[in-house]
Amino acid sequence: MALSTNGISAQILSSIAAYRSHGQYCTENDCKVVLNHLLRKFSEPLARTDNQQYFHSTQTVGYGGRVVIDHVIPIREIMHRLLRLENIDVTTANVSKLSEMLTESLILCEITEEEEDCLNENGLQQNMPAGWTVSGHEYEEDIWARYLEIGIHQNILPGRRPR
Repeated sequence: MALSTNGISAQILSSIAAYRSHGQYCTENDCKVVLNHLLRKFSEPLARTDNQQYFHSTQTVGYGGRVVIDHVIPIREIMHRLLRLENIDVTTANVSKLSEMLTESLILCEITEEEEDCLNENGLQQNMPAGWTVSGHEYEEDIWARYLEIGIHQNILPGRRPR
């Protein structure tokens, strides 16, 4: 049976609650492993219902090398945000709110291997650049901050690349 965004959201909240039980049920690492898996699974129902936000680099058109499907906001950053949630009660309102937040955050972008290497070389494969969470900073909450930082944002277009 197919997974649903609300079902995954409820499981995410439950996992965070288990972690916050003062280590009684699981460690932070246990929680992060579960969150990592569930966040990656969240894209399945999004794609099935045509709600997955997808972009591509113009550099991938006619590109002969390996392309990479990148999370515009790295999973690690989303996990950190989830671990800081204040209200983790599994209620209809919280599940809906979390589903909406994840739908807006789990954006995929097809980039070239060279563009991925550039992210890696600049320490941005799993992290957003400094200033992303700083009020008033030029990158404040800008989902494209990593791509802006390495100079590939101008290459990004909505939708899948032409085949």
